[in-house]
Parts: sequence; C-alpha cells; structure tokens
Amino acid sequence: MMKPADLREYATFNSDFVTWVRGEIKAGKSVDAAAAEYKIPDRYKGYTVSTFLGGIKNNIQVAYNELGKKKK
Repeated sequence: MMKPADLREYATFNSDFVTWVRGEIKAGKSVDAAAAEYKIPDRYKGYTVSTFLGGIKNNIQVAYNELGKKKK
C-alpha cells in the first residue's frame, strides 16, 4: 500500500518529468530524440521505464502534445 510520502515522491517524479520534457522542447528535440536520451534520475531508485501503452516515447509524445508541441 502506498503511503503519503510515496505519493508525494511520485508527484515529484511526475513534476520532474514534465520539467525535463519542457527542457527537451525548448532545446528543439524531437520526441524520438528525447525518448532515446531519457534516463530516470538517480534519486528515483527502483523506478523503471515501462513499455506498457507505448512506454516512455508515448509518455513523452503525450507531454509534447499537452505542452503545445505536436508530432516529432
């Protein structure tokens, strides 16, 4: 069962991910380039990149779309 501290950490992880994606967009990176470079920050020990529902590339594409930058 997830504890409040676990939920805070997961929220921070997601916030850090969005910040990272914004940086990739600002740098002019494509979704493919960003996905190829993504690494989970060391501070999130035990976290893994899932392949479920398109994996990290799909997550990055969704973030690009929601942040206003469309396809690759």
